[in-house]
Amino acid sequence: MVTTSERASRSKLEAMLQNLYTKTTQVILQARVPITSSKENKWFCLNTPHLSKVQSELRQLHCAIPQALDGATLPPLVILITLPLHLLSLDERRHLLGNTTPPRGKTTLVIEAWTVTLKSAPFAKMDLPRFYKHAIAFFRSLYSLVRLLPAYHWLTTTTRPLAYRMGLADLYHEHEIPMASPTPPHATRPSYQSHALAMTTPIG
Repeated sequence: MVTTSERASRSKLEAMLQNLYTKTTQVILQARVPITSSKENKWFCLNTPHLSKVQSELRQLHCAIPQALDGATLPPLVILITLPLHLLSLDERRHLLGNTTPPRGKTTLVIEAWTVTLKSAPFAKMDLPRFYKHAIAFFRSLYSLVRLLPAYHWLTTTTRPLAYRMGLADLYHEHEIPMASPTPPHATRPSYQSHALAMTTPIG
């Protein structure tokens, strides 16, 4: 029989996990796309703009969290940061693509792909304040990491905006050049790199 205390603890954990995904998305997007918001999200001791669009886009994932507490697998959240090719100068196209003419049918270059994965396990008792402290450290690291990567330099040094798309499945479209595509001859596009951050939660 589930006690009132256990139900309250589970409810708090659901809220913390939902905000874990929301905050991760907000920290990444805040450093990639122009954002204006009159509200702030103050979870995990880090102020970020409250993005109602993000809340809507994460609704499916948020609704799946209660099942994850019982051991169900949460699909990975994928966030793509994209750059329309028409915003590039001829020299920039040559630098990134090896040619001034994009491949046939391609209009967008994926410059970053973030994947947020929860390795699910049945709900285990864990001190929630301790979990919160772990999350604070995690977000400080993430906040620093997103500002060390080249896309942040683009945001802060040019008026040409990046874009994003996110969801729970393979998001690549036919008109996009994915990050993992082979680098054409004569191009100096940086090779694909993986940056991993991890933290322990009560369910994985």
